Amino acid sequence: QDGEGAESGESRQDGEGAESGEGGQNGEDAENGESGQDIENREDVQENEIAVTLIEGNPSGSALHSGDSGSIRTMLVEENGNWRICSGTTAFWEGRFYRVEVSSDVSELFGSFREDLIFSQWMSGAVSLLIAAVLLFSILYLTRPLKRLEAATKQIAAGEYGYRVRAKGHDEIAELSGHMNEMAAEIEANIRQVEALARGRETFIANMAHELKTPLTSILGFADIMTIKSDMGETERREYAGVIAAEARRLKLLSSRLMELISIQETELALRPVDFGELTERALEVFAPVCGERQCTVRKKLQPLQVEADEVLLTSLVLNLLDNALKASAPGQEIAVTLKEQEGSALLAIRDYGIGIPESELERVTEAFYMVDKARSRSSGGSGVGLALCKEIAEAHHGTLKIESKEQCGTRVSVVLPCAGDKGNFRERCRTV
Repeated sequence: QDGEGAESGESRQDGEGAESGEGGQNGEDAENGESGQDIENREDVQENEIAVTLIEGNPSGSALHSGDSGSIRTMLVEENGNWRICSGTTAFWEGRFYRVEVSSDVSELFGSFREDLIFSQWMSGAVSLLIAAVLLFSILYLTRPLKRLEAATKQIAAGEYGYRVRAKGHDEIAELSGHMNEMAAEIEANIRQVEALARGRETFIANMAHELKTPLTSILGFADIMTIKSDMGETERREYAGVIAAEARRLKLLSSRLMELISIQETELALRPVDFGELTERALEVFAPVCGERQCTVRKKLQPLQVEADEVLLTSLVLNLLDNALKASAPGQEIAVTLKEQEGSALLAIRDYGIGIPESELERVTEAFYMVDKARSRSSGGSGVGLALCKEIAEAHHGTLKIESKEQCGTRVSVVLPCAGDKGNFRERCRTV
């Protein structure tokens, strides 16, 4: 029909209509808002099909082709669940308007896109869960040492000072764990030291009370007998008075030893150079009468060595060691006393050949009031404080006291004190000029 119109002169009629006012009519229609109706003589557009359609009227009435001639418009259209993409433009040729459309079915593409979108969403969710799991694991792994530190802090705060943190690696947390272990070990050592000191004080007080009670009981007992018994003879009275006097002297000795022990622990000594050999010689002279009563002999070998010491306390140390050696010796036995130089220090050794000390008791004989044989010690006038006092005196002079003994073979007590003078030449600083 379009072709016949073109052959019969309809084109001229259109041209004349355009010249004679048909264009004006079209303008009036545009002004009145009335869009010309599109006469679409086209068949169904197939996939990827190009369609050309003659338009009679105003082409601006088409939504797809509104606008200037030659402009391209694209739309996405859904028809019965299928998606098509349509692109079109308006062309003017030989006095007529034509609509040119390109249509393509994109349903399969949209389906694939939808599947990809769903897959992407699932993958995003899975990756998010994986990342969350990794982050959670990382946080737990990184905070595990902190949890251990927290647990250790609670354990230590609860009094379990032996608890230790397992320190791994070389990072800051491992270093902090090591410092916490050191702190716990230091606290534990201090606590044990305080507990040992407390036990030692309790033992000291208990032993002191016992040692004071024994002579006091004897004194009070014999004093009561002397008061009650009216027909007491002179011999019996003297015997009881002798027992009271002996126990009183033991109390006096015990109190003086305790005072010495306390004064050493609580006061700082004023040390000065002392000739250790000469001091030991004087102590042996004081000891000689007591040794003669027991018919014991002293073999001595003394070097003139100088040490920095408190002369009174050092004399007390030598006399106490000599007294212990004499009490452990049988009548007629020998006591060996040597003073020599050893590696820049003065070594005093007093050796007896008496009953000796059991090996299991060696560590405790320097405790105050500890006696290996209490009955024998009391009968010989011992107080149980002598060796404890000697140890305190040696340590107060920055020295050491060592006891070596074997039962039935005797005992050797060694005291090592630093020599006085310049530390550069120990022979010159040890020997008396």
